[in-house]
Amino acid sequence: MKRFAMAVALFVGVVAVSVAADDNDKALKELQGEYTLKSLSKGGTPAPDDVVKSVEDVKIKDGVLSLKVGGDVKTAKIKLDVSKKPGHFDITPQEGPEKDKTKLGLYKFEKGELTIVMSEGDDRPGDLEGKGEKEMKLVLTKKEK
Repeated sequence: MKRFAMAVALFVGVVAVSVAADDNDKALKELQGEYTLKSLSKGGTPAPDDVVKSVEDVKIKDGVLSLKVGGDVKTAKIKLDVSKKPGHFDITPQEGPEKDKTKLGLYKFEKGELTIVMSEGDDRPGDLEGKGEKEMKLVLTKKEK
């Protein structure tokens, strides 16, 4: 009887992990596309307009976020966890001094608008406000196809 119960528990656990992975993949596909940076802030303070305007060609494709800033293209792998509320958004830069150092964040995608709050520290932000001293908030608008 114990073996049967353990087998059922293992099967349910494997199915749950598989479903969660499918949900994460589906959410990542939904985010794919090109975006315009609507706003950027750090610690609740809005970035100057010239900084916002310097960010162009924001794209999400195949699990990679890329953006062009002042002529340089920066890329980062992204990983979602939709089982958390708000959703978790982890980003791992692929170049520069932060290469391969995963940053923890939160995200919300609603009506074509993607809000991301990332932490510069080791802790995940507590909410989507982005007002913490080490938090950066990006609001992106998805371009129509």
